[in-house]
Amino acid sequence: MSWTGRICGAIIGVFLPVPFGLLLGFFLGWYFVDRPRNDKIRAVYGSAGNFRRGYNFALINSTLAMLGFVARGDGAIKREQIKVAEDCMNAFNLQGSAREAGIAAFNRGKSENFDLSSEAQAILRASLNDITAVSLVLELVVHMALADAVISQGEEQRLYQVAQALGVSRSDMQALIRMRYTEMNFRRSYGWNQYSGNYSYGNQSSGYEEDQGSYSSGYGSNSSSEGDKDKLAYAYQMLGVSEDASWDEIRKAYHKLMFKYHPDRLRSQGLPPHAYEDKVRDITAAYDLLKKTRGEK
Repeated sequence: MSWTGRICGAIIGVFLPVPFGLLLGFFLGWYFVDRPRNDKIRAVYGSAGNFRRGYNFALINSTLAMLGFVARGDGAIKREQIKVAEDCMNAFNLQGSAREAGIAAFNRGKSENFDLSSEAQAILRASLNDITAVSLVLELVVHMALADAVISQGEEQRLYQVAQALGVSRSDMQALIRMRYTEMNFRRSYGWNQYSGNYSYGNQSSGYEEDQGSYSSGYGSNSSSEGDKDKLAYAYQMLGVSEDASWDEIRKAYHKLMFKYHPDRLRSQGLPPHAYEDKVRDITAAYDLLKKTRGEK
């Protein structure tokens, strides 16, 4: 979906000699540019059967197929992977025939004759080559690979195959994997995660050796002070900023992430508005922790 009008309008609004120029420009860009353009896009998709009840089922079903493909990387589907698939279908609010189609898509992905290239092209078409939508798909396939907190060699290989098919570099996929490990450690530090251990990426404990550096949580003590330090480190990683970043940089990183997962933006792509609410919770918790630690209001 188009965001060009809102982005350009917001940039122009910054320089307008009026109060709240950025917000005014954002609104005008949406009203006069993005809204009519997106209405036309939805009309085209609607006639093709992609958009129904406001959801982009073409994108959702192809995403579920990718989940099936990655899940089969270990040779057999595990109970934890089935739960991830079910959780995704629940998050996508798939019911009745839509859920049956989603299950069929997942099974198609785990079949021996799955056409990865064609499915990737279907995702790109359904998302209009929106890099944010592609990133959301990749986050879910990484989530599937880490269903049991370990990425096997077969799952790792399939993650990179999916990334390549969607035009995403190996290094960018590695960054997404690291971020997923960070999220799991951050949730564990708050007691939100079903796993009690910590997770590392790039060593034998994760099932394979990483060939471009390593990442580890650094969690090695049961003391509360060490735990607080780790939680703070994870918070910086969650927002994608360094520990010596200025507060302005942290605030901008937070707003950028919240914009990416905002319900209205997800809805504009035909995705359920609250499909990524757990991630929004993590981002908000990380930001609140840094704000409290730095004494910001």
